[in-house]
Amino acid sequence: MNKLPSLVVGLGICLTQWVAEAQTSSTVGRIVAATQELIAVDIADNSREILRRSEIYTGESIHTAGTGYALIRMSDGALIALGCNSSLEIQSYDYSDSQNDSVIINLLKGRLRTVTGAVNKIHLANYRLNLNGAWANTDGADFEATLLEDGSIYFAVYDGIITVSNSLGALTLGADQDVDFARLEAGQPPTPLRFYPQQLSLLTLSTTPTSQTGSTCQ
Repeated sequence: MNKLPSLVVGLGICLTQWVAEAQTSSTVGRIVAATQELIAVDIADNSREILRRSEIYTGESIHTAGTGYALIRMSDGALIALGCNSSLEIQSYDYSDSQNDSVIINLLKGRLRTVTGAVNKIHLANYRLNLNGAWANTDGADFEATLLEDGSIYFAVYDGIITVSNSLGALTLGADQDVDFARLEAGQPPTPLRFYPQQLSLLTLSTTPTSQTGSTCQ
């Protein structure tokens, strides 16, 4: 019996598993604060419980629950606070202090606040936060974003400048701009808001969070 086809299949399976593992093997951050249980899920759908000091890898998604909170320090010095009932995917985080550095992260649900790090300071396009068909770019900012269950998105900029976009338009928020807040909804271009939207939660970037003002998480 010719065993070569079986050997080839076996090698193919091993190669697939190796590629999947390699894609999630790069350490890109670490949990520096957490309340309640956090779960990380890799691209092969394997989950693990993560705690303070746990490492975060490329390709993983981080999930909070209840009144949970996580503060992540990324490899380029960025801080990401993840609010309750939220999910964040680290699609890619390439940092080697070069012109090719880039960040792509996806807010799958819930809310986050971030102070961006060294990667995006090279060029606006090097940083991208995706949320339900919309995205944000920045070359340095402290900002918050919330993705609600109905698909609407809210932004607030506390320092620096971000550009929020969807297929219908773009809007720049923050320093030297007319507005610091925005709403994005399906079928509409980004809408500037004159006042702080209550749909946000004033997330802190603290290692000892005591509350999430404005949050409705349970």
